[in-house]
Order: sequence, then structure tokens, then C-alpha cells
Amino acid sequence: MLFLVWVVVCALWPLAPRSLTAQTPGFLTNDHWSRAALHRLAVNGQLPAAVASLSWPARRSEVQTWLDSAQNAADTSESATRRLHVLRSVLNSEQRSQRIRAGLAAGALSSAGALRAGTMERVPEGFRYPGPVASPNEQLTLLRAELYAALTGNLEVGTQGRLRGSDAELESAVLAGQFSILEAWIGRRSLALGNAPADGLVLNQITLDGGGLSVRRGVRVPWLGRIHPELTLARMARSGAVEHPWFHSGRITIAPSSALAIGLNRAAIFGGENHIGITPLRVLLMLLGRPDIEGKDSDFENQVASIDVFWRTRLGGLPVALHAEAGADDAGYAFLRVPGVIAGVELGELPALPALGLGLEVVHIARRCCSYPPWYQHGGLADGWTDRGRLLGHPLGGAGTELATHWRVETAQTPVLAAGRIYLRERDRENLLAPLRQGRSAGGRLDLVVPWRRTQMQLRANAEWGSGWQSSDLTFLGQLYFE
Repeated sequence: MLFLVWVVVCALWPLAPRSLTAQTPGFLTNDHWSRAALHRLAVNGQLPAAVASLSWPARRSEVQTWLDSAQNAADTSESATRRLHVLRSVLNSEQRSQRIRAGLAAGALSSAGALRAGTMERVPEGFRYPGPVASPNEQLTLLRAELYAALTGNLEVGTQGRLRGSDAELESAVLAGQFSILEAWIGRRSLALGNAPADGLVLNQITLDGGGLSVRRGVRVPWLGRIHPELTLARMARSGAVEHPWFHSGRITIAPSSALAIGLNRAAIFGGENHIGITPLRVLLMLLGRPDIEGKDSDFENQVASIDVFWRTRLGGLPVALHAEAGADDAGYAFLRVPGVIAGVELGELPALPALGLGLEVVHIARRCCSYPPWYQHGGLADGWTDRGRLLGHPLGGAGTELATHWRVETAQTPVLAAGRIYLRERDRENLLAPLRQGRSAGGRLDLVVPWRRTQMQLRANAEWGSGWQSSDLTFLGQLYFE
């Protein structure tokens, strides 16, 4: 499917506009405030539905263009216009220069009760999952530095690193370019897929060492509307005993209209040193979704796929959006027999409180059935759907159910951006976090951004409570931008 899409893109390439706009350097991270803000603008009808569906991180210039486009949307209320002005002023306060941007941040992190997924163990009857592993509690200082520069009109470079306690980490180092409709990157960066306002089934965040191609602006295809294909190929450090497996992801966003976006997601960990060798046939069978067939063993790859839909309308004069995702761990008929499902409804604003947006969401991941493995677990690539124990998919962690409500506030007078989520969960025994987190739990999340001139205060807090256990993490950062 992805191959056919790229054939169509190449065929339509000569019809695409050739002009290049001036670039403001830098990618915005997956948890940047603008991601949720753009999602809400799409719910309100100020942006096309496709904007809520593209992968992240996004370029700063891309976000700037979207905010400018939202300002020109028809039938926008006075309150929405004022809130948009605040969003644009916050983004501009982070950078005014078209050539270079830098930032320094200092803060603190506190974490308690965190878990990492365990590694599958081989037993006579196959594989056994031993359960998660507790991470040590932490209270650390954080220092972060970032630097982005535009090398030419269509080429930019950026890097971001942090000092977490005594451990230094290179979070990103990316060389990116835009050539006609095609965008390309190489280096180290994060990636998230899906259209949900919070967490999706396939990929919520992974740090990659590799490269990618995308057509972020999309191309128009007869009968389908506008399509936005994205591809990534990278290598991971390890999965269980397998060293340096490959990682592939792809997303195709199809937008038949400005109010509807359909996304096809696919990601896979495959091959690797001291593992099943990579051949063209095995890769082809993997892309065709054949998990276990003559010529390819199912241990060759671990893959998760989904289809998501974002549709907005107006109900009683209020902006309303519905989003849904149906996914499968593995392939074949897993969509029907062991599905993962997300369904939600969102109100872009309330009549009495236009600054407030609300949403409800239900998540259900089925228990194993037939010959399919439990969600997010895998034998041959023993770390399952994780990056050395860090969950790549939904934080529910596998089989279970979540009921959540989420909210977002953007004030029209002062630049204060706040968002939160409250949830109830019930995890099944076939879960990456079971048995330590098995059963019912409740939790919440808070994100707060308060900018002032060239500085910005960020607060992120998460907490979850279950029977006899609790986990929490708190991050506070004070950010200074300069040019």
C-alpha cells in the first residue's frame, strides 16, 4: 500500500507547486503545546482535519503557517480569534529570527513508582512474560540546551541535548530539507503517529536514529482528495538479545474534505544482528501483513497497525469532532479477533466558557485469542512493543480498558495554556504492566505553559493510583529563548 502511494506521489510530482517559503528553523517536540492547540483548532473548524492527523514532531515554520491559515478561517468567533492571537504571540515569543534559534532551560524532575516492561523469556512451551521491572525513584536537576539554524532557504539543522542529573543525553540532532513537495530528514529525532488528542495505539513516542521522507503538504489524488504520505527507516539499540534491529514506520493521511481525515498507520521492528536475516522476500511479506508463512517466520518482525478517523461537524451551533482508531498487534485477521479500539468525542468550546474545550474517550484492547499473541508482547524480539522497556504504544500497556475525560484551556486575555486528563483504567493480566499494575486504577495528567516575553515556564505532572500502589512524575522547567 505504501509503495503504491509513493508511485502516485511521484506521478503527480510535476503538478506540484515549486515555490519555497522562507523557513523558520527547528522542529517542535511531540509534547510541545502547539500540538494540542492545533488539534483544537481543527475541532473548531479553523484548520483542516488533516492537520490533526499528521505525525509529530512538526517544523516550526509549518506550525506558523497553520496558525496564519487559522486566522483567515471564515465564521470564526471573536473569542476564537482572540485565543488564536495568543497562540501566535506565544509561538513568536519563542523565536522571531528567520535564521537561528537557541534556548536554555533549567528545572527539576521527580519520579516515583515508575515501571518498565520486562523481557520475554524462552521456556519449553515457547515464551513467557515475567512481568514489568520497577524503575528507581528519582529526584534530579534538569538542564537542556537547543540550537537550530537555517542553512539555506530549504535546508536546516538542529540539535537538542539535556543533562539529567549526572547523565548527559543527545535528544535530537537533525538535518532536514524541503525540496518542492518532498521533505526529508536524517539524524536523531522523536516520532509520534495518530490523530488522538492524547495517546494512540501504534506509536506515541520513540527516539530514532535514521531518516525519513514525507509529503506534509500533500498531493491531490482523484477520488481520494488530498493525501499526505510519511515514511521512516531507522535502527534501534536492541530488543531483548537482538542487537540493532531495524525500525520502519509509515502513515498515510487521506483527506477527502476539510472536515474528514483518515489515517493508515503501520510500524514494525524487524531483523537485527544475531537474528533472522533480512531478505527482500521477508520484507515484502512483512509489508503485505503476512506474519507467519513459508519463507518468513513470525519472529522476524513485531508490527502494530491501525486505521484512524477524524471527523468534525457542528451540533446545535457547537463545534464537535469524533475520532476513532482500530488497531491490530500483528496482522492478518487480528483486526477482527484481537482488536484495539479508541473512540472519542470532543467539544471545541462551550457556550458559557469558550476558553474551555472538553472531550470524552474510551479505549479497549482485547485479550489474546486464537493463535495471536497478547498485545505489545513478542517472543523473537523479546522486548515487545517497547524501546528497552519504554512503552511505544498506548500507556494502558496492553489488554484492558480506559475511560477518560480531557480538557484544554486557552485564555483570550493572558497567554496561559493549560490541559489535563483524568482517567479510570482496568488492566488485564495479559498486559505489559501486569501483574504489578493489574486491576483497577485512577489517574490524571496536567500540562501548564506560562510564557512571559522571552521566557517560558512549563509544568508537567502525572499520577496514577491503584490497589496498594501509586506512581507519579513531575517536571518543572524554566526556558529562556535568545537569538
